[in-house]
Amino acid sequence: MGNENSIFIDKEIIVQLNNVSKTYQNFEALKNVSFEVKKGQIFGFLGNNGSGKTSTIKLILGLMKPSSGEISLFNENSLTKELKSKIGSLLEFNGLIDSLTGVENLIFWGGLYNINKEEATLKSNYLLNLFQLNTWSDVKVSKYSYGMRKRLSLARSLISNPELIVLDEPTLGVDPKSRQLIRKVIKNLANEGKTIFFSSHDLNEVQMICSHLAIIKNGKIIYEGSLDKFLDENSKSKIYINLNTIEEAEKLLLSLKENFNAKRDGTLIVIENSENFKLENYSNYNIQTVYKNKSTLEESYFHIDMED
Repeated sequence: MGNENSIFIDKEIIVQLNNVSKTYQNFEALKNVSFEVKKGQIFGFLGNNGSGKTSTIKLILGLMKPSSGEISLFNENSLTKELKSKIGSLLEFNGLIDSLTGVENLIFWGGLYNINKEEATLKSNYLLNLFQLNTWSDVKVSKYSYGMRKRLSLARSLISNPELIVLDEPTLGVDPKSRQLIRKVIKNLANEGKTIFFSSHDLNEVQMICSHLAIIKNGKIIYEGSLDKFLDENSKSKIYINLNTIEEAEKLLLSLKENFNAKRDGTLIVIENSENFKLENYSNYNIQTVYKNKSTLEESYFHIDMED
């Protein structure tokens, strides 16, 4: 028989913030921030400059302490050395040493995680191959391009085989080929059960890769949930309706204008504010095709960002 006083622990929750606040002198950077990230999620963290993103990331990584509230990683409130080995990160500081080669950099970081040189070498070679840097493994990092440095720094964040990977702008400024490769690696990591905390200003990239989101504005979380739910709730979708003749399209347009912002281009009608549109209400019109186009994450984000 189980212990009636035992506390249920959700092992699926990897990161949890509960009413976290952070104050710098008289400035409150974070105000009762709460959200959770579950195992295997690629969790997008969005916000404008000065919104509190960097402070949140530093708190998660234990680089500073909250003024109030609780932060737990892997259901632990204390960031022990053992827990730190389960976390990889890529921040503005890439952690690379220019005077060392690519493989030497990774072996060096492996040593910081107490990985012996033989194992660190094997892991380094695997990661260099994964990020298509194997032909550059013995070249000093000072000769690497920006995109190559970004890939190597991401490889560096994976040297300890972490369960949680915290990424801040991992694809910023990289070429399309590197961007595609980084995206592929991140998706594969999530498929393996790794958890990705993905902070970025590139909303198109977030839409392509993330399953869940939190949006922070002026130190407060204004949205937390799935990407699909966010788009459904905030999308300003358009509906495109095609009819047989211009005359039929004009008749439908006149009917639609009573409730919708609609316009006509030949036999095509476009409805801007289409949230309440129901096709069955217009079954008496000879409609040929109907296509609904949702807003992008970027469009939906700007919509919510403009709200007070």
